[in-house]
Amino acid sequence: MRKIVLLSLAAMAVGLALGLVLGWVVWPVQYYDTDFASLHPEHRLDYVLMVAAVYQDDGDWPRALTRLQALDEPDLPGWVRDLTHRAIAEARDLSQIRRLVALSSALGVRSDLMEPFARD
Repeated sequence: MRKIVLLSLAAMAVGLALGLVLGWVVWPVQYYDTDFASLHPEHRLDYVLMVAAVYQDDGDWPRALTRLQALDEPDLPGWVRDLTHRAIAEARDLSQIRRLVALSSALGVRSDLMEPFARD
């Protein structure tokens, strides 16, 4: 019984040592700098929702616009409008839709689909 316990402890120690060597020396974590323009489409939507939430809280339009421009969308107002329409079609949370509508409005884009969610 004592042999089994010692053998198990030795195997765990070897496994731990091997794992540390592989994780720290052979295949260490590599960090890459990336920009917002390369985000996955779902993450881009999340980013726009975060920008809209901050814009709703602080009302700082120049900062919100700068954050949106980091996405490098050629037709930013149309793209945000399309995201807003998608959020409405998916029946997302009402507060998210209202934030997107406010952001679209700030970009100068309104549509009939957005009107029920607009707060003037």
